[in-house]
Amino acid sequence: MMDRSEGAFPTISTKEELLQRLRYRHKPSVQARLQPSSLDVRDIANVVDHANERRIARLRKGLGQAHSRLEEQHSFARLGGFAASRFNRER
Repeated sequence: MMDRSEGAFPTISTKEELLQRLRYRHKPSVQARLQPSSLDVRDIANVVDHANERRIARLRKGLGQAHSRLEEQHSFARLGGFAASRFNRER
């Protein structure tokens, strides 16, 4: 998975993107051979992993806020409809 620069992400956060990023998140594994790897390779992998973790955190935060706003608006809409129907019945 190629990581893009900070400004190249889509403006709309989707659950699909979050799930895809979680699915392709780097998972440390046990290596059978104990050979040191190149420092550059590890540094690049760390930068990419860090950028991915930041995007996952932003997606979770953004989608959580959108979900909260939706539930809040839904509750107020239901209460507004209740008040209107009660007003119409009592006239």
